[in-house]
Amino acid sequence: MVIIALMVGVSVVAIIKLVDIRDDLENIYNHPFTVSNAARAIQFEVSSMHRDMKDVVLARSDQELDTAIQKVAANEEQALDQFDLISERFLGDKSQVNRTYKTFIDWKPIRDHVIALTREGRVEDAIAITKGKGAQHVEKLTQSVNALVTFAHNKADQFQARSHENEKQAIILVASLAALALTISSFIAFYVVRTLQTTFKDALKRDHLIDQNIMFATLDLDGHVLDATNALCRFVGVTKTDLIGTPSGFFDNSDEMDDTQVSIWKTVRTGKPWTGEIKRVGIDGHLHWARSSVIPDFDDTMTLSGYTNILEDTTSKRLSGMDKLTELYNRRRYEEIIRREIRLAKRHDTPLCLAIIDIDYFKKYNDFYGHPKGDVALANVAAELLQSIKRPNDYAFRIGGEEFALVFSDLDEKSAAEFLDKVRSSIEGLGITHEPSDVSEYLTISIGAFVARPGTSVTDSELYSFADKALYEAKHDRNAVVVRS
Repeated sequence: MVIIALMVGVSVVAIIKLVDIRDDLENIYNHPFTVSNAARAIQFEVSSMHRDMKDVVLARSDQELDTAIQKVAANEEQALDQFDLISERFLGDKSQVNRTYKTFIDWKPIRDHVIALTREGRVEDAIAITKGKGAQHVEKLTQSVNALVTFAHNKADQFQARSHENEKQAIILVASLAALALTISSFIAFYVVRTLQTTFKDALKRDHLIDQNIMFATLDLDGHVLDATNALCRFVGVTKTDLIGTPSGFFDNSDEMDDTQVSIWKTVRTGKPWTGEIKRVGIDGHLHWARSSVIPDFDDTMTLSGYTNILEDTTSKRLSGMDKLTELYNRRRYEEIIRREIRLAKRHDTPLCLAIIDIDYFKKYNDFYGHPKGDVALANVAAELLQSIKRPNDYAFRIGGEEFALVFSDLDEKSAAEFLDKVRSSIEGLGITHEPSDVSEYLTISIGAFVARPGTSVTDSELYSFADKALYEAKHDRNAVVVRS
């Protein structure tokens, strides 16, 4: 009875220790590793933003300047997403994360100043700020992010040490049990073997699930495919036998593949991971998109030995967020972005404007000219709206048949009204003939907008309702702009 009681007790303790080991390993992946990877991703985005700021001051045209600014905004958005992940998973003092976040946010006024100077043609002043104050702030931010990485690594070491201790204790308990009774030891051995067999089968199932559902490949130093999952082979459109040993091209075969590969090689050959979007023309001739992460691999001497390329098919998500006719964001994407912009406006204490745009007498236009010309008119209006927004945080949407929306920040009621009146005038200036119109010989729009002032709390539905009421006022006269706050 004593042996049986001991067996039961030791077995329970051993199981608890094994559960603790499992929990420690899960904690390592769910917390420190996630925080570390997110922090490194922020480092990458910050580095990219700083590099793109150099492109801003060196831009030779408005188009190059706008492209560089858009890249900075895209990197900033990626970094903000990583900050949300760190804030959720960080196991230490959250004030450390908040300080790092504040340091990141404090960089924005510097960038905005550089952009403003560049637009004014004061390139030398912009370069001086970029190399001086901007570079110093980037260095400060990098050090702050490194502190998060260090904390995450230390936390991972703690979990690992505790896991090793639990492992040692479990081994001692199992060994003691084996010494107590051969019969009991034999029973335990039988149980362990059966458990291992089950685990092996489960591992095979997991490997099969990974092979069939997760797209990744291992590459050598030259980018040739060493191994790949069948999920990736299906995405590429070839068999694994045909794929292994061939140049991967990081699986981008679009017109932009040369630029994409240059960007990837510049990053990963320095030991840093690269994350971005790749395009691939499928065997069906259709264009597909994937979010790609190329991660450098190192051997025991920390020498670069190859790369792991992980991809996620984003084709459906990308297409689901776009309006096919106008190539603007659709209503679904609007709902995602407006909520985020409300949070950012509240966080940065800046005004946020939602403008709803309606084409005047568009039903008459369709009835008079036909729906095909109506579609052309919609596309032309959409293109002009895109031309009107220049800043990275300005967005244009098609939210209904002939209804569009603009979302932008940092403009008060007066400035927003001036900007939107230019938009209204530019649409009429397209010179799209509209004979049935009662207000102009050309196609016109009415705009209703609402500016949420800094410090005010407003939901996305309230913001839309206020802008819609302003649009109702504007449509009383047509070809007009009404802005409320």
